Amino acid sequence: EETPAAFAHEILHVFGAHDLYQDEEYTKDVTDYVKKAYPMEIMYIVTDVDGRKYEDQIVNEISPITAYHLGWIDYTEEIDVFPQLRRKQKNIGKNESEQR
Repeated sequence: EETPAAFAHEILHVFGAHDLYQDEEYTKDVTDYVKKAYPMEIMYIVTDVDGRKYEDQIVNEISPITAYHLGWIDYTEEIDVFPQLRRKQKNIGKNESEQR
C-alpha cells in the first residue's frame, strides 16, 4: 500500500539522505525551518501539502539540504545556520579527500 514517494524516500536513505521531520536526529527548530522553507521536501513529507497520497506519481521535491546529504552539492547555507545538518557519513563514490 506504499506510494511511489514513500519508496523514493526510503531509497534515498540508502544514498545518505536523512529524515527531515521531527525525530531524535534534529531539533524542532530544524524541522520547523524545513517545513516552512521546503514544505514539499521528500525527506520531510511523502504526500502533498494537503495530505493527499498519489498512487501513480511523486509530487515531492529534493531540497538543497537533501541534495547536500546525497553529495550532489558540496555546500548549502543551511549548515551554517544549523550545524547539526552537516553530513554524518561518507557519500558513495566520494573519496576521503572530497569529504567536508
